Amino acid sequence: MKRATRIGRLAGLAVGLGIGAALAATPGIASADDFQISIDGMDLLPTAGNTATATSGMGDMAIAFGDGANAVAVGGAGNYAMADGTGSTADVGGYGASSFSAAIADGAGSDASAGVGNFDYGSATGDGSIAAGGYGNFDTAVAIDTGPDGGALAGGGSLLSENDDSAFAWGPHSLASAGDALGNYPSSNDIAAVFDPFGTEGSSAFATGGNFDLAAAFGDMLHAMTAIGNDLVNILPSL
Repeated sequence: MKRATRIGRLAGLAVGLGIGAALAATPGIASADDFQISIDGMDLLPTAGNTATATSGMGDMAIAFGDGANAVAVGGAGNYAMADGTGSTADVGGYGASSFSAAIADGAGSDASAGVGNFDYGSATGDGSIAAGGYGNFDTAVAIDTGPDGGALAGGGSLLSENDDSAFAWGPHSLASAGDALGNYPSSNDIAAVFDPFGTEGSSAFATGGNFDLAAAFGDMLHAMTAIGNDLVNILPSL
């Protein structure tokens, strides 16, 4: 349910806006009460009274730092999840089979998912940032300092497999979506990118409803979108 909520949250943002337009160095670890490591299905630290939780399967690794942090790496082999921050969440394979995938959440309330598929990557950096992989292989979602009302979604939000999609969002309120969030159209090899680290209003980029599409926004209050089709490009501001 939580994964569906996360995907739905980003998909809803995407659809709404689209229609409208290293361990030792980690701070804040005071005791084992907010630190857990799980490897091959085994917790390395006591679970009683531990506010951080980590769950792994055979051949997987999960690491959680912080009060209420939760890391899950299951459902396949070679998966890695790290949640670093109060209430942060990192999920690989928790809601569908996945192998050789990684999710890293760094920041209070940050939320990263590698999606359902193989060789996927999700990274959310900054308090409240969200990065979610959808359904497919070789999908990459990266969100940096987007806050809870932005984020990155790659690979779509339905059971329709979408592969090789990449979404990158950097900046407050920024949103990038690569692949069809509703799953109505095959959408693979798409790229959506937003670069707005100093913005205040936020920007968005949607590469969806086709293959080999590129949508990119460089700056604040810009909204780039590709129409339904293949090999389409929309870069803002226009050169």
